[in-house]
Amino acid sequence: MHKGSRLEVAKLAQVLTVDPAHFAFLADVPAVTIRSLRHEVELASYRRHESRFDRIAAIAKLVPPGVLAAIVQKSMGPQVAARVAGAMAVEDAVKIARHLDPEFIADMAPSLDPRRIGPIAAQLSDELIVEVGRLLLRRRQYVTAGRLVPVITLTALEELVGLIGGSEILQIALYVDDPKDLERVVDLLADDRLFDIVQAAAINAHLDEAVMLVESLPVRQAARIIGQAAHQTEGVRNIVIDTVARNRTWDAILPALALQPAELLPLLANVPATIDPAVMAEVLAVARKLDLGRWLVLLVVSLDDDHIDALSKSEALQDPESVAWLIENLGSSRRLVKGMLRDLGAAAV
Repeated sequence: MHKGSRLEVAKLAQVLTVDPAHFAFLADVPAVTIRSLRHEVELASYRRHESRFDRIAAIAKLVPPGVLAAIVQKSMGPQVAARVAGAMAVEDAVKIARHLDPEFIADMAPSLDPRRIGPIAAQLSDELIVEVGRLLLRRRQYVTAGRLVPVITLTALEELVGLIGGSEILQIALYVDDPKDLERVVDLLADDRLFDIVQAAAINAHLDEAVMLVESLPVRQAARIIGQAAHQTEGVRNIVIDTVARNRTWDAILPALALQPAELLPLLANVPATIDPAVMAEVLAVARKLDLGRWLVLLVVSLDDDHIDALSKSEALQDPESVAWLIENLGSSRRLVKGMLRDLGAAAV
């Protein structure tokens, strides 16, 4: 699967309110292609009756902004108001928004054309944006809150992020549209906030979603999150690694693991989920594919007796090609590597 594709499939399924399993056939489609499809699906709903709202917007332009704001709040529902705002020139929509109650703007926001949120929000005050964001978070409207992330100022984003817990941050991050904007959120978070997110994801059974997010991040940021997973209780560490193994996302996780300090590796490697020869075989296969031979030395020496036993039963150690690769790439003397592999019961050493 392409990097970030699982997350984009989940977002597409959310837009269409269907089970992501229906889109399993998109597994090998690049994330950017799935994202483009999702944008088209989202925008299609806003093209219906577009001409009718254009006519209403043209008439509304003749009314002073303050007067129109009062009429909108008393006579129009938030959905209709959002569609009219989407048909207006941005400058006119901004003038009216400045006269609206934050509560009404929050009512409108989920129905506003996603293409208009950025240009309108960019011209509103941080105070108003934070208040609207606070209301959206209170209502758990994470999709709409996620759309604010790329368009509001860093000051407003920091204030909003500071108001919420780890579980809420995770939910917002799931619906941030572009991976670059997700990186913006992660860079704002101190290590203790990342710790809270990992812990909340495990407690609330959201680790599948968290792993999807980690997959879409640069290795540097993924490594920060994995590092905080290492500081969790053994139960949480096991759930994290089990989620990775179950979703078979070692391609994204091993490079982040390879950046961890050596003292954290035993905490992440020696959990019940990895006392499984099949898991060990997959880790070795992915490490070979990613050319992480030198890191494997650190991994092997960090394993306890139970995990060494599981490794010795791994099919990878019975594959002559894999064994030959290990001998050539573990970064130690061939004699030392051969001795270690012989002790593990590897074939043809």
